Amino acid sequence: MKHTGRCLYLFSSDQSHLYTQDILNVLGAPRGHHYTFRYEDKYVDPALRSEWAKLQDTEVVVLFSLQQRARYQQPAFIPIRCGWVLRTHRLGSSYFVTFRLGGYVSLPEPSDQENEEIDSQVRKFTERLAALTSVPYASSASIGRPLPFGIVDTQTDPNVLFQRIARYLSHTSAFESASFVRMLGIKPAGEAEYLENYATNPAYKLLAGKTYDLGLYYTQPTAPSQPRHFTVSVDEAAVRIIGRGDFVVESRYDEVLVRLVADSGDGLENRSTVIVIGPSGEVQGLKLEVDVYVQAPRGRTVGIASFQAIALIAVALAGVLTGIPLAFRILLAIISALAAVALGLFGASTLKPPSLPSGAPRPPQTTAH
Repeated sequence: MKHTGRCLYLFSSDQSHLYTQDILNVLGAPRGHHYTFRYEDKYVDPALRSEWAKLQDTEVVVLFSLQQRARYQQPAFIPIRCGWVLRTHRLGSSYFVTFRLGGYVSLPEPSDQENEEIDSQVRKFTERLAALTSVPYASSASIGRPLPFGIVDTQTDPNVLFQRIARYLSHTSAFESASFVRMLGIKPAGEAEYLENYATNPAYKLLAGKTYDLGLYYTQPTAPSQPRHFTVSVDEAAVRIIGRGDFVVESRYDEVLVRLVADSGDGLENRSTVIVIGPSGEVQGLKLEVDVYVQAPRGRTVGIASFQAIALIAVALAGVLTGIPLAFRILLAIISALAAVALGLFGASTLKPPSLPSGAPRPPQTTAH
């Protein structure tokens, strides 16, 4: 990430269900995931509008903005996550920004169960932020100076920061009933390290025939009074779930592993698909589509291609080996041609485009903030 001495601040408020959903998605998506915010021009700081096309690689901080619809009270802000700008564009009066998610940005750890200290930390941060950039109600997207060292915590273990941010958010009415779920990533079954997703295209690269674990972690400041159900859905033409494809949030915290097997089908081509994570019913929580790229077995691909080449060479030799009886040459040409066609059909398949599993919940489109 380039450190240019400036930072893009993106606020998402409690004034719409879609806005609070954006916060849950940004909070719960894996590192490297791409996410898009869009704003009406009246919510973009005037100083930022003229620079909108020049923001690539600019640092990003996403914040939750606690607001009052009639503006009786001043907003309060809770930092969520950092990242950097990938691209921006404008359509009419709408401004779009796509950013790549980095680490968490949390307020300091409050004393255990001290609500007054939580309030104090939010008020203190809100005052300091206003000195760095334009904030709501003035604007919901602004450019300003980066957060000073020590004002927030970005260095603690990510799961601790995730848990802490959830605690801060749970003190607002917008998130008091939310389930805070984080996708840890995808890793080979039984291994500890999660795979990296692509830098330019945030997809997990899986090898056909291999088994993987989709890792999730959830945390609740208080245990839920009722079980909260989430589903994990896949396009079974490329990825299959072994066992159950759902999980239940019914305690304060837990780790969930969903076992997957990558499958390229009968063909030799690589396949692309998506894994969808989302809540059931009226549960408030993470809604996410994760791109997956399944690579066909390289050995099988090379083997079929080699045998097909040999078959075609045999067809050619049948035409030039004049010392062999004609009937034998004709028979060799026919058998070789049939073998080449059969191998071609056996290995042929088309690249499947990303597809949404049937019946799976679709994440909401990002909306104006």
